Amino acid sequence: MLWLIFKAMIKNSHSLLLVVFVFFLSINSISSQTISNCTENYIFKTDVIDIKNSITKDINISWDFSEVSNKNTLSLSIEIQPLNSCWKALEGTNRSKKIIKSIDNFYRSNTGNLNLTYRDLNSKCLKWRAKITDTSSNCTSFTKWQFSSFL
Repeated sequence: MLWLIFKAMIKNSHSLLLVVFVFFLSINSISSQTISNCTENYIFKTDVIDIKNSITKDINISWDFSEVSNKNTLSLSIEIQPLNSCWKALEGTNRSKKIIKSIDNFYRSNTGNLNLTYRDLNSKCLKWRAKITDTSSNCTSFTKWQFSSFL
C-alpha cells in the first residue's frame, strides 16, 4: 500500500518536493528544542524534614555550586509546581499556578537552600526544577523535574 502511494507521488514531483520540505522542517524543529547546559558540576539535593507534632513534613532544596567555574555570572531560580494526584508523582495534575522563587544574591555564596512548607503551597506534593541562567552569554538551562511530598 505504501509503495503504491510512494510510486504515485514520484509521478507528481510537486508532492515529492512537499514531502522532502516537510521532512527537513521537522528535523530542524527537533534540533532547535535541544536544551544546552550553561554550566556543569553543580549539585541539587532534596531533603524531607520531619516536623515535631505535625502530620506534614517540610521540604528543603539545597544546592552547591562550589565546583562551578562560571558561578559569578550565574543566576538561579527554583520553579515549583504544586500538584494534585500525588500517587502519580511527576504525572500528577497541576493544583495551582507555578511559583518561581528567585534566589537573590546567588553570586555571593556557592551554596544555599530553600525551605518549603505545606502551609506555603497548600498542596500535599509538588514538583520542582532549577532554572540556571548565565547572564554573560544569556544561556538558560533547566534541571529535570523532581517530585517531593509533604506527607
